[in-house]
Amino acid sequence: MNKLHRLSALLLAVVMIASLAACAGKKTGSAEEATPAEAAAQVQSQPADDSKTASQPKDDKSESQKATEAKAQDDKSKKESDRTILDLSSASFDYVNPFSEGLAWVIHEGQIKVVSKEGKVIFKTDSSSYETDIPLPFQDGVSCYNSGKDFFIIDKDGNTLYQTKEYKEDDYEEILAYGDGGFLVHRFSKGFKDGKKTGGHSLGMIDKNGKEISEFYSVDFTPEREWEHLCDGVFYEPLDGNVFDSKSGKCSSVKNDVNCIGNETDSVSTTPHRIVAENGKVWVELSTLHGLGIMDVHTLEIQKFNCKDSYHTYIIDDIGVVDGVYYDLSGEKVAEITAYLPNVIRRGNFSDSGVTPLVMNDGSSYITYVDKDGKDQFDPMKLGVESSFTKDHFANSEGTQIAVYDNTGKECFRIPLTEQTDLRLYDDYFIAGKNYYFFK
Repeated sequence: MNKLHRLSALLLAVVMIASLAACAGKKTGSAEEATPAEAAAQVQSQPADDSKTASQPKDDKSESQKATEAKAQDDKSKKESDRTILDLSSASFDYVNPFSEGLAWVIHEGQIKVVSKEGKVIFKTDSSSYETDIPLPFQDGVSCYNSGKDFFIIDKDGNTLYQTKEYKEDDYEEILAYGDGGFLVHRFSKGFKDGKKTGGHSLGMIDKNGKEISEFYSVDFTPEREWEHLCDGVFYEPLDGNVFDSKSGKCSSVKNDVNCIGNETDSVSTTPHRIVAENGKVWVELSTLHGLGIMDVHTLEIQKFNCKDSYHTYIIDDIGVVDGVYYDLSGEKVAEITAYLPNVIRRGNFSDSGVTPLVMNDGSSYITYVDKDGKDQFDPMKLGVESSFTKDHFANSEGTQIAVYDNTGKECFRIPLTEQTDLRLYDDYFIAGKNYYFFK
């Protein structure tokens, strides 16, 4: 009996091993485990290479579409590779502009570029700086530059949103300024119909994509490029004193009665664009009366403020100063600061804390900040060869260093400099020479 049991167990083990091997062969699809008929059936059921290709999604794109997409991808990759990081305090710039909306136009290595405050090169033009005017600062996320006679509107990533039509001597357009959500455009065309002139110069506004957002009105002069936005759809050309109202098409000249419009003064570091009240009023300097005036930009009517001494009249953003009296754009008196007259040679606007800078000269130049009652915040500090100030800070060259102070006279920081030229101070940085320096 024992021998019989052992033989039965051995036979059972052999059968189980054979069954497992057969199952494994079926799972792996092994050719050795399939019969010739099964193998032939499997080969016939498999699709040919052509049928595999036919079952894949069909590419209906034309060769031109593929080329366009490839170029777009290449341009994107190139743009990303161009975004190098510059040290703004030591890079060799040919020209620097103030930041607006976190971006600034600079001239670097012969090209006009856009840089961020971190030094990232966001965008660069294809032409040399000598072929391009100074671009418009970024406002509402857009800017404009020209390359030769072509103008481009771009967004903050450097994408082109609109390009002016191809320039022709008898038919062209150019972008002059930005304000109130649109660009002021000058168009010229030369043409005759039935013996009458049909072309000429016109002014109007477009949006960032080139769509007209105002009528284009005919003007009887050739507009220069140095136009500036005032407010409420009104633009100003300082060179000839022309004022253009894009809403009504009215164009007038204020050259005979007005010396300049807005914050045309070197007494403070100004913002990249004008600060004008929303009520359609702007400060003007009166050349004939040696005083200031508040002009309605639509009617050109002027509320005049005569002065005893034109040397003490200032326009500072939305504030006008006449003989030490500060007025806002509604004509109301804001403060009267006469303690340091007649030695005051420069003034600034009021800070949120209610103090304003005064620069005096008594053989040497000194600076202090005073409140609206005329009380100084610290003893006047002597200024060096280079200085600049805002309502909150002032920078002063002291030997081979630049020191920055707040409006209480407290030193914020200083850095060594071997050359100080074109010193301009802003809220969180200043420009010395052709480089940027940020507050620590």
